[in-house]
Amino acid sequence: MTRKTKIMFLSLFLGISGMYAQTSNKPYSLGIHSGLNDYHGDLSYKWFDISAYRANVGVHFMYSLNPWLSTGLMANYGSLGKHLPLSSENTRLGMRSNLFHINGQLRLKMNNGAWLAENSKVQPYVYLGTGWAHHAIDRGDDNRALVAPGSDWTGNLGAGVTYMFNEMIGLNYNLNYAMTNHDRRDGYSKGKNDQFMQHTLGIVFNLGKKKDNTSTGTNKAKDSDGDGVADTDDHCPDVAGSKKNNGCPEMKKEVKEVVDKAVAGVQFETGKDVMLESSHTRLDAIAALMKANPAYKLSIYGHTDNTGSHETNMDLSQRRAQSVKNYLIKKGIDAKRMTTKGFGESKPKASNDTEEGRARNRRVEFNLHL
Repeated sequence: MTRKTKIMFLSLFLGISGMYAQTSNKPYSLGIHSGLNDYHGDLSYKWFDISAYRANVGVHFMYSLNPWLSTGLMANYGSLGKHLPLSSENTRLGMRSNLFHINGQLRLKMNNGAWLAENSKVQPYVYLGTGWAHHAIDRGDDNRALVAPGSDWTGNLGAGVTYMFNEMIGLNYNLNYAMTNHDRRDGYSKGKNDQFMQHTLGIVFNLGKKKDNTSTGTNKAKDSDGDGVADTDDHCPDVAGSKKNNGCPEMKKEVKEVVDKAVAGVQFETGKDVMLESSHTRLDAIAALMKANPAYKLSIYGHTDNTGSHETNMDLSQRRAQSVKNYLIKKGIDAKRMTTKGFGESKPKASNDTEEGRARNRRVEFNLHL
């Protein structure tokens, strides 16, 4: 294996870098990386030319401005060049420089909450920016200077993708294209400015936490019900509750007892969605409870035993749940506060092998919540 090939593989497998599109929880990004520089100039106008690849290493710092944009700096140091065949004088020609490149970036993140979830594991991005490139002499095998040393401004375009292992650590691939403002570093001037690309691979570390100003000073968040939980975090913004229960009132023990009794007491005629009259007392208690607690909402779940086909049971369980809802509506409960769902025989509470078990499975369950 040649020395150049070894360097290429070392760059790819040992490189560590970072371009993670940060979230508001971890707005700062620090990383180091390694990769390959790809020359494009008067000696070769071919991109992705393996014979022109040279290794680089670098670091970066990024800051998330908002879910859509981040900004920062990336710095790379490495070799850039292109070797040509031996000349008639048995001298190797080409270009070779020690390149230091730093560029500022404004990045558009795809994991912005609209296109991809902000905490998505796969986080693509594109960016534009400007930079500064300095070429220093890296002498050839015959001790000749194969570059015109000096500095150039660059315009940059790029794209990349980060795969997050967790909130703090991710693996990134980044492709940076740079167009310089001169056409002279390779010793030739044919009317096209010198260009290069940088491929980098590595690890990123996301750090920090944005200061929360929602509870102090002039930026104090609105708290409509005065329970100490901001409306933005309050699941019941119009009813005072506890921080432990996300701003909603704690459900008392006696309330849970009413729900449990209703679950055990609501019964239907066999194969029908008609409730037995003995069920009304339990449902009246549910209605009284919801009237006394306007923040409560009720989910009603219908179930059956395994007698009959799956389709029949699904339909029957839904009709039974709806029958309970209709009864409560007649008792003055707003329909918008209730939802229904039928599960058929899919969630048995007891064995369907006995009559007693099948009777227990023919039921309606309630979930009273805020």
